[in-house]
Amino acid sequence: MNSALVAILMALGLVRFQGIGPASVQLRNLLLLFAATLLQGANEEIIFRGWFFPALSRHYGKWFGLVASACLFGLLHILSGYQDAGLVLNIVLFGAFLCLYVWEKGRIWGAIGIHGMNNFLLTGVLVLDTANPAAQTFGLFVFDSPSPALSAGLMGAGRLQSCTEAWSS
Repeated sequence: MNSALVAILMALGLVRFQGIGPASVQLRNLLLLFAATLLQGANEEIIFRGWFFPALSRHYGKWFGLVASACLFGLLHILSGYQDAGLVLNIVLFGAFLCLYVWEKGRIWGAIGIHGMNNFLLTGVLVLDTANPAAQTFGLFVFDSPSPALSAGLMGAGRLQSCTEAWSS
């Protein structure tokens, strides 16, 4: 789905393929990046869906816990340097979906996998965060779009597809 979306946007001239990432992108580097993004996603899931969400839900109800946890998740990303409003909104919605997933399934393991794979795909395979030069260091396929908001929209569409696939499993 992500590939089809990128192909359509390329055909419309909204996204431009910059090329295959630097020569340093090798299988070893992608495996290392996969491990790092999975670990990073696991840490965030343990904090936000394994700790904040249940604690806030116990005291204030599940919906409050979901909204507050997702907003705190977005705030963490703002504090770590994400400034684009569209991207932050996608991050908050992704956090809300992961709360719903944990709420429905009763465990965080699936959320850890979804989060880690999401981060790996966006950082290691389809690099859409062209506003962040560091993100292009590892990318296998680097795309450039005319606006950060479009990149954020693409990231959101990719997340939506990942979320719907995970929810149905």
